[in-house]
Amino acid sequence: MKEQVEGLLKYSKIGRSSEICNVDLNKLISEILSDFEYDIKNRNAVIHVGALPIIRGYYAENRMLWQNLLSNAMKFQKKGTPPQVNIDWKEDAEFWYFSVEDNGIGIPEKDIDKIFDIFTRLHTQSEYEGSGLGLANCKKNNKFTSRRD
Repeated sequence: MKEQVEGLLKYSKIGRSSEICNVDLNKLISEILSDFEYDIKNRNAVIHVGALPIIRGYYAENRMLWQNLLSNAMKFQKKGTPPQVNIDWKEDAEFWYFSVEDNGIGIPEKDIDKIFDIFTRLHTQSEYEGSGLGLANCKKNNKFTSRRD
């Protein structure tokens, strides 16, 4: 219950950052990977990150977004399967398009829309720990992470 309350507080704060700034995604991802160093080593994870752009956006929201995506990519694996994660991007005149691809268990097509709703879980707590807020945070963060100026 405590984890859910703390998660709700974080969720409610998304989009309330005070200032848009330059966010160096290379540095940000490097910091997050450093935070996950223990998990990466223990799971024998292989994470490939190409050169990423510097964007205009909210630092805290970007950090939470990438942290949730990388955490899920490492967590939702078949037992005994080392995570393999690839982060890439492309751009056009209006947008950046980022991708986080992994070799995890995936999301059934029928659940794609609902999995991004708050407290929605497809697995029991004993199968995969978590609050059911990670992808809901990502969905909400998507509105506040960056602007193409």
